[in-house]
Amino acid sequence: MRRLFGVIPKTAQSYAELFTKAEAIVKYKASSILLDLKKIDLSGEQPIYDGSVFPINLFTFMDGDKVITVATKEDEYSVIHI
Repeated sequence: MRRLFGVIPKTAQSYAELFTKAEAIVKYKASSILLDLKKIDLSGEQPIYDGSVFPINLFTFMDGDKVITVATKEDEYSVIHI
């Protein structure tokens, strides 16, 4: 399998997790997904965008085969079940 955002996903779930993290960064920046996905590197502790550390936190939630990632400047999160 080829690299995705600097990481080689080992499973379909890790692929979905990586893609939702990158997608959350693009949505947080309110920019074009087609242009910006190529600028994201998720291989380290913090996300890299266009060669620089992007100062956000990524929180990923998994429920069965569903994966959701939220990008925020907040250090903590709480989950509201509805």
